[in-house]
Amino acid sequence: MSRIMLVEDDAFVREDLRQEMVEAQHEVVVHEGGHAAMATILSNPPQFIVTDIIMEEGEGMDLIAKARAACPDAILIAISSNTKYLEYAAALGAHHTMLKPLKGRDLVEAIAGLSQQATAV
Repeated sequence: MSRIMLVEDDAFVREDLRQEMVEAQHEVVVHEGGHAAMATILSNPPQFIVTDIIMEEGEGMDLIAKARAACPDAILIAISSNTKYLEYAAALGAHHTMLKPLKGRDLVEAIAGLSQQATAV
């Protein structure tokens, strides 16, 4: 079980992804935007941060940059429907990127794979 922060402004997408992660026995903290997420990262750092890129309440690129500095051990996953944004996210330090629309099951599998990679290092 991992502690995961999900930052997604679309309520439907956020709930779908959250539900799949909870069913996979993960502890999930959700935020609608990057500003509130950053306060949680500083007070209780998660193992994984899954963030959308374009959000009204603090955008994902800024969150990725700040999270890398504040929580260097967290594994960052960027999600977006724009491949160019995902390329930028990877350049900023996202460990993994995923193209929307995505299924919660695919996210859970990505987290499992990244967890195995992290423990192997």
